Amino acid sequence: MRALSTLGLAVMLACLCVSPVGAVPYTALNGETYELDYWAGSGANEAVIVVDFNQGPSDVYAFGYRWDGVADGGKALTAIVAEGALDAGLVVYNWPLPTDEKLFVTSFTYAGVTLDNTVTSPFSPSWAYWVDDVAGPGELVEWAYSAVGMSDHVLQHGGAEGFVYSYDLYPNIVTSPRQPPAAGQGEIPEPTCLMLLAAGVAGLVARRRRRR
Repeated sequence: MRALSTLGLAVMLACLCVSPVGAVPYTALNGETYELDYWAGSGANEAVIVVDFNQGPSDVYAFGYRWDGVADGGKALTAIVAEGALDAGLVVYNWPLPTDEKLFVTSFTYAGVTLDNTVTSPFSPSWAYWVDDVAGPGELVEWAYSAVGMSDHVLQHGGAEGFVYSYDLYPNIVTSPRQPPAAGQGEIPEPTCLMLLAAGVAGLVARRRRRR
């Protein structure tokens, strides 16, 4: 009975230690349910913003942005950075008019990782900006490399904006962001909790051997 109690306690602790990576399920207009890390903004229109660090199998993150009226990719990213843990290096540039204020991404920081643009030729790796204005029912996000910067790209309700850390050499930018994480993929037991579960099983085996 004590052995079973030990195992039961370990299982319970392991279940409690599941660490959600992105805790907000969201069903997009295409019918896909994504797991967003958090939302920013308010309004009737919605878009998904993807940040793909492109360093491993699961370091792609998605965020939601809501707005009314007209908004661009720069406003969306600024709101997401202000709302939560995602941080971005943003540079303001004035083009084509001196009075224009447009944003350019130089880095992203999230989940303890920072990746910066390469500032010397050939400027790779660096962050690349992709969009998908319309994702119809049953369609996956179909990324297209943006011909304009995020401050010049008008957001569309139900669309997606994506940033990926790309090792491509300009102008041959072909590495698009991955799909937004599907709901349920983020629930991963932390290593410490898996050790607790293993310890419980080991304890059960040891007690059985002693009884023999």
